[in-house]
Amino acid sequence: MTSMIDVVFLLIIFFLCVTELSDASKEKITLPQVRKASEDVFEPGRLTINIVENGDVFIQHIKFSDQALRAKLKDEKDISWDPNEKLPTRAILIRVDEKTLFKDVKTVMYLCTEQQLWKIAFAVDNG
Repeated sequence: MTSMIDVVFLLIIFFLCVTELSDASKEKITLPQVRKASEDVFEPGRLTINIVENGDVFIQHIKFSDQALRAKLKDEKDISWDPNEKLPTRAILIRVDEKTLFKDVKTVMYLCTEQQLWKIAFAVDNG
């Protein structure tokens, strides 16, 4: 019979691993600060695009060129597209460093709309 302390120990290890994996899609960037923002609603499997200060695009710590991002967004459309509504079912989260130039953000937004992925959410620091 397994003692209660063994079960508790295994649960602690499990939650530590899950917490670590949930942050795996985030690059270390400084988000823009705003006074007021709506609370983010967690969507399982949501695509998170990170744009760092120099304009490079990362998804899960992998750098993407425009062509590679275009292919990734096509895959996202295939996964999240609702043929009845003719709309994506989940939002793409874009995390942008506060010092990133708008032209870099515009490129990513253009690639999203090219695949008819209009449901986009931006991460901010609600400080």
